[in-house]
Amino acid sequence: MNNKNEKIIVIRDLPYEANELYRRHSFDPKIERFIDSFKPVEKRNAQMEAKINEYVEKFKSLTGISPNLVVWSDGYYCDGSKTVKVEYKRGYEEAAHATLQHEDKTSAFLDIFSSETIEIEITGNENFAVLVIENGQPFIANFHIKIGEGASANILEWFGSLPGNGSLVALSNSVDLAAEAKCNLVVFHNEGDSTTVIGKNNFLAMKNALLKTSSIYTGGEMIKLTNTFTGIGEGAECEAVEIAFTSNEQRFDILSNIAAVGRRTKAVLESKAIAMDNSKCILKGFAYVDKNAFDSMSYVYQRGIILNSGANIDSLPEMKIENRNVKASHSSATAPIDKNKLFYMESRGIGEADATKLLIDGFLAESIAKLGDISYKKLALGLIENKFLHGADGEVASTTKDLWLNEGQGDARAIEEGLDKLYKYKR
Repeated sequence: MNNKNEKIIVIRDLPYEANELYRRHSFDPKIERFIDSFKPVEKRNAQMEAKINEYVEKFKSLTGISPNLVVWSDGYYCDGSKTVKVEYKRGYEEAAHATLQHEDKTSAFLDIFSSETIEIEITGNENFAVLVIENGQPFIANFHIKIGEGASANILEWFGSLPGNGSLVALSNSVDLAAEAKCNLVVFHNEGDSTTVIGKNNFLAMKNALLKTSSIYTGGEMIKLTNTFTGIGEGAECEAVEIAFTSNEQRFDILSNIAAVGRRTKAVLESKAIAMDNSKCILKGFAYVDKNAFDSMSYVYQRGIILNSGANIDSLPEMKIENRNVKASHSSATAPIDKNKLFYMESRGIGEADATKLLIDGFLAESIAKLGDISYKKLALGLIENKFLHGADGEVASTTKDLWLNEGQGDARAIEEGLDKLYKYKR
């Protein structure tokens, strides 16, 4: 099989999900429509580079964050850091033999159309920011991030779009932590409202490594991603936080797998979703504990708030435990926004929109507090506020308000309990 038509047939015949349950709860991004648009870039486009530079300057102005690496379909540039190197992976016509080995459509698509891998290697203590900008041409952002033994990294990945016609962003992201390494990775998906996002993210933590990830999904017409977090070395910890906020007609389909493989490992998934208008969100959380993972801990925590009758959130937690000497649990709950709390705040002179926004802030407070850097928190709150008040996707927004969101403070449960007590006094 060595022509593109045969490869397209293979992609079309594969399912998006290998798991039968997940197939029944799934959105189809129809990636076949982008296949003919993939083509190698023959020369750099100066006009496009000027638009990219304008976007980057706006991002820096609004967030105070200077990116180390900027990637788009026509090219990339970095700040001269020795941390980044780009390696040729393989051409479009050379990957056909690997396609038949895949069980799902996304993996086959990524394998066929990936051409370059951007390697980011961190060996000391470093802050690193990456901007991936969709500019109307489908492309694959293929990253391999290596955190060396004992190294510490604070990494931002921002996915955005230039104004105009949307296209496809396909993401292939691998993050490997060596022994004793630490990494705080914050990912924002804020693509334009006509952009489709697909991809696979794989995270691997070795002995005593600590991986913390926070993913904020606000943009894109459709997002379909699979994240896999594996604590393979003894004492490794993987903590994944997800925030999804859908509006208008958006469709988000996010599968996150957490695996405790080594002894005394910790694998945690915390997912929160808010849906408004006619949007739909599917959160799939799967936890696996290996037979050799003695004294390990794993849990999946999913919560959702529905703001409108036309919106919907499906949360699907699952576990597979192969060792009895572990602590493991999962929980899931989704409900409409609490009308009693809204009534109480409105009776105290707070407008409905402001009251709803306060409840949203309280619901997300714990998760946003875990972002670490204050600029990330401001960026997250700005995007959420912009989306709730204006239904805006794809715009860079950062709040200018004073923040009280420090990790360990601003506990969302405390806020909920406080409102409950106040409401009881009203009775």
